[in-house]
Amino acid sequence: NDDHMTLLENEMASRWMLYYTGGAARASLGFDLWLQEATKNAHLARGTLLYERAHSVLCMSYQLQGCILRDMMHFPEAHRAFRRAFLVAQELHSPEMMGASLAREGVTLTQQDLSGEAVTYLSQALEVVKHLGFVTLEGYILQGLSEAQAKDQSDASWGSLASAEARLGLESQV
Repeated sequence: NDDHMTLLENEMASRWMLYYTGGAARASLGFDLWLQEATKNAHLARGTLLYERAHSVLCMSYQLQGCILRDMMHFPEAHRAFRRAFLVAQELHSPEMMGASLAREGVTLTQQDLSGEAVTYLSQALEVVKHLGFVTLEGYILQGLSEAQAKDQSDASWGSLASAEARLGLESQV
C-alpha cells in the first residue's frame, strides 16, 4: 500500500545518507536483506499504481549496491549491480536513472584504470540526459568524463571540465 511504499522510499533515502556519511562498510550492513525486500516489493507492485515508485526504489537500491561494492573494490559485482539498475531504469523509461546508472558504472571503470571504457560509458550517460534539464546530473557526468579523459591523457578533458563547471554553476542559479 501507499504507506508501505513511503516507508521503503524513506528507508532508501536513509541508506543513501548512511552511505555518504558513514561509508560503504556501514551502508553494507543488512543490505542484502534490504535488496531482497526492495525486489519483492517491486515484484508485488507489477500492474498496480505503485509500480513506478517500487521500481524506482529497486533501481536506486541496485545503484547503491554498486557504489558500496565499488568502494569495497568488488568490481565485477559492482558492474552487475549497475547493469541491473540500468535495466530497471530502462523498464521505467527513466533517462535520469539510466544516465545515473551509466555514469556510476563509468566512474567505477575509471577507478579500475579502464579509462577508455569509462569514457564510453560516461559519454553514453551524457547522451541519455542531454537537454532534459538534469543540470546537476549532467555536471557530475561531465566531471567524471573529464577525469576519465585526463587518465586517458586526452586534451578533451579540459573541455569536459569547463562544461561541468558551467552546468554546476547553472545549478546554483536555478
